[in-house]
Amino acid sequence: MAEAPDIILITSDQQRGDCLGIEGHPALQTPNLDHLGASGTRFRRAYAESPSCIPARRSLMTGTAPAAHGMVGFRDGVAWNPAHTLAGTLARAGYETVMIGKLHLWPRRRPFGFERMLLADWTGDDGHNDYVRWLRREHGVIGVDPAMAHGVSPNSWVSRPHHLPETQMHTFWCIEEAMRFLQQREGRRPLFLN
Repeated sequence: MAEAPDIILITSDQQRGDCLGIEGHPALQTPNLDHLGASGTRFRRAYAESPSCIPARRSLMTGTAPAAHGMVGFRDGVAWNPAHTLAGTLARAGYETVMIGKLHLWPRRRPFGFERMLLADWTGDDGHNDYVRWLRREHGVIGVDPAMAHGVSPNSWVSRPHHLPETQMHTFWCIEEAMRFLQQREGRRPLFLN
């Protein structure tokens, strides 16, 4: 019997499919994603169930359409208790299930099948945001909303340079934490890392 493969699911937030160098975008430089796309499997005709992040994540986690899971548009803070999730199904199949980054499902810290979670879901710090706690502890960044002090919401159409250096941005933190986890992992079970 073949061993179960490790699964690393990389999701980006509000990114159009043509916003990659490998897809010929004239300005964006995405060398790491381009390398993954060139050396792995690319789904060039895959579509999200919803253009909005929360319903799209619910669909990805359950395999159901927005009309079935109850979230058809962006509504933050709506509790959810699905019968089955991708992470839960993989955990029952013997996988080690780890979430590092943005899950953006409610209630916060509900595991949704993940055994371990390091979250960078939202910008405030109500005790649930591991990234904001790290930013304050390691870099002394303080304020009500330290990750978004440049005045642009992550869901805004407006853009401007970020006020933090790259090594303090939440994307960098997610990658560093995932790499740290992978380097320290003993790996007795197959892995699902999201």
